[in-house]
Amino acid sequence: KFQKYKTWGKYFTGDRPITFVDVGANIGIASFYMMNEFKKISTILIEPDCANIELSKQNTRNKETRFINGALSSHRQSYNIINETGNNNAYRIKLGEGTSSTLCIDDLEIDYEETSYYILKIDIEGHERNLFSDGVRNFRKFHIIIVEHHDWLFPGKAISKSLLKFLSEGRYDVVGNGNTMF
Repeated sequence: KFQKYKTWGKYFTGDRPITFVDVGANIGIASFYMMNEFKKISTILIEPDCANIELSKQNTRNKETRFINGALSSHRQSYNIINETGNNNAYRIKLGEGTSSTLCIDDLEIDYEETSYYILKIDIEGHERNLFSDGVRNFRKFHIIIVEHHDWLFPGKAISKSLLKFLSEGRYDVVGNGNTMF
């Protein structure tokens, strides 16, 4: 599965630092891979499930890692975690209910510098429809955006519609690999 990351890894040359934001990090495997692939990397892992955050900490063990137990959305709103399958890689959030509040990309307080690369990886089980629906200005600061889209999980719901609109209005090339877009 990680061979797809090598596709674009060749574009990162020199000693420029990389900030990797892993939204829907699960247990941190994508971040672990990135930490081993690139020398100068800091990571931000965002995951709504507490148990998965703890496993992420064990899997990544890197001083340049920030862990956020939460969910990213287009704007702040309450949510609950749901898991209809019982599988630890299928947590989803249900908006409008619960005591937790989502974060926005601006809440991450990333210092965007011209001398760094920024990579955003998103795997949020269908919530990408909401995430890209509004407030996407700061997403444009990322050089590469990797999204596992979930139209297959919700047939007829146009889950990727706002994502595709965002990509088509920007400076991004789109490369597909299974249900992942780069």
